[in-house]
Amino acid sequence: MHACMQALLSVSVATRRAEEDPAFASIRSLNYKQMLLLSLGTGTNSEFDKTHTAEETATWGALQWMLVIQQMTEAASSYMTDYYLSTVFQALHSQNNYLRVQENALTGTTTKADDASGANMELLVQVGENLLKKPVSKDNPETYEEALKRFAKLLSDRKKLRANKASY
Repeated sequence: MHACMQALLSVSVATRRAEEDPAFASIRSLNYKQMLLLSLGTGTNSEFDKTHTAEETATWGALQWMLVIQQMTEAASSYMTDYYLSTVFQALHSQNNYLRVQENALTGTTTKADDASGANMELLVQVGENLLKKPVSKDNPETYEEALKRFAKLLSDRKKLRANKASY
């Protein structure tokens, strides 16, 4: 399951828990201003944006078609879930409460989830460090580093607020 789908699932679980658990009373009415959601993606392959010619696909067998269709379906599902979540948070004036972090141009061994070699881990660290310097989106020039610091402050402030309420 993609991290983005898990993000949507977490909103669903939090909403359900809010109805049952008094500890979640502040988000009982699905108040997105009270909900913080950090969605960490596993990255996507830069090959997804590649187009295929009729000549190329004419030679494909059933297995090649299934692999490409599966890749497209997974990517589309991830993109649509992210779009849905960002749209909902934005519509409810809580866009700063949702942050999706994902590299969308992985190449080479960094695309392989089962490669835990030291060399690949070093490449993934570099991918992460480079991602921190990139803007969150075309519409948001804030870098991922800035956005994560802002988000960490929001989390810290919420924790302090809960601790203060608990001490009364």
